[in-house]
Amino acid sequence: MSETIVPAGLAGRLRDATGAAHTAAERSAFVKHLFKGTLPRDGYVGLLRALHPVYVALEAAMGAHKDDAVVGMVYDPALNRAASLEQDLEFFAGKDWRSIPVVKAASDYAAHLTQLGGRMPRGLVAHAYVRYLGDLSGGQMMGRSVAKTYEAGEAGTNFYNFKDVADMNGRKNAYRAVLSALPLTQKEQDEVVQEAIAGFDYARRMFEDLDKAYPTA
Repeated sequence: MSETIVPAGLAGRLRDATGAAHTAAERSAFVKHLFKGTLPRDGYVGLLRALHPVYVALEAAMGAHKDDAVVGMVYDPALNRAASLEQDLEFFAGKDWRSIPVVKAASDYAAHLTQLGGRMPRGLVAHAYVRYLGDLSGGQMMGRSVAKTYEAGEAGTNFYNFKDVADMNGRKNAYRAVLSALPLTQKEQDEVVQEAIAGFDYARRMFEDLDKAYPTA
């Protein structure tokens, strides 16, 4: 298994610049309950439902701009999560899962990604960084927690299962290396950094909305 390499270049800048926003999202009450195994089942289903439109929007926008010199370097269908979210939602909520409400922050996040694809598609790489590297990292721990807490097994944890990624650390290191090799101007790099911070802020707002929608006693 490959060792984790300390990121340099744009990848390192993204890590450093998003530190505070990332921590704020992770420290939300909703996430704490999720990791402790005290989040009610319907709250977890609400999270899956919230994530679905976000990934649908991100993956549609990335796919639409895969021929862009920058987006194409990051675009990787093997990382797509929308279909796996649909599998998990059907496992937990049945075929009528689309009737479950989507919290406002998730709808706002999805709308932002769609708009970004229209006006500044290279900014999408920031959100790919936030979502996919998180799924490949802390998401793996969350997947084990979900499997145990909700007795979900593999059938209910497709979201965390990257079947086409044999070496997780190797894939993360390669992803960071690509980020640092992107042919971006300084202005574009600055915009990507700001979009990454925004991605974590949207995540925090989404967790706050979910905490209100699915209160834990």
